[in-house]
Amino acid sequence: VFVWADRLKRDVSDPHIYDTPERRLLRERLVSDLENIVAMEGEVKASKEFMALWIPWYEKESKESGVHGKAFDGYNSRRGAHLIKLSMIRSTSQKDGRFRLGKNDFLWAKNTLEQVEQWMPRAMSHISRDELESVRLDVMSIIRDEGEVTLTDMCKEFVGDVTVDEMQNRILKALVRIGFCEQSRVGKDFTYIYNEDKAPRRMRG
Repeated sequence: VFVWADRLKRDVSDPHIYDTPERRLLRERLVSDLENIVAMEGEVKASKEFMALWIPWYEKESKESGVHGKAFDGYNSRRGAHLIKLSMIRSTSQKDGRFRLGKNDFLWAKNTLEQVEQWMPRAMSHISRDELESVRLDVMSIIRDEGEVTLTDMCKEFVGDVTVDEMQNRILKALVRIGFCEQSRVGKDFTYIYNEDKAPRRMRG
C-alpha cells in the first residue's frame, strides 16, 4: 500500500526544527510498538466475527471495488493480502497478548485501504490514457479545496474534457457513492459538499 499526496505540506531544510517533545514521544512509542511486534511469536487466527466480514468481502465486494485501471490489476489481485496484513498489524499493536483477528481489525483495515485507494491513480496518471480518470482526480482535488461546488461549476471547469452526463453520472455520482462528498439539489442545479470524515488523512486540507 502506498500513499500519494498532490502537494507538499512544508519545505524542511532541517528535520530537527520540527523535532518537538511531542514528536519525540510519538517516535519512541512507534519504535516500542515495532520492537514488541517483532518479538511476537505464534499463529495468528481469525475470529468468527472477522470471517463473517472477510468472506463476503473477498468473494464479491473486493472484486467490484479496488482501483480502476489496467495499471492496478496486480495491486487489485493482492488487495486481500493487504487487508489481512493490515488487520494483523492492528491486532498485534493492541498488546493484549492474543493473536486473533477481530471485527474491528477488519473494519479498520478495510477503511484504511479505501481511503488510500482514492488517490492511488494520481500517482500513475502520467502514464494513464484514461482521460475521465484524470478529470475525476482533478474534481476530487477541487471539491476538497473548495469544500462545496456545483454541477454547473464543474462542467464549466472541464468543458471540452467531459460531457455533462459524464461529469454528473460517471464522476460525481461515483464520488457520492464512495462517500467522498454528499449531493443536494438547489433549484435546478446540484451541489456537492466535501465529506472530510471519509477523506484520506494525508489529503485533508
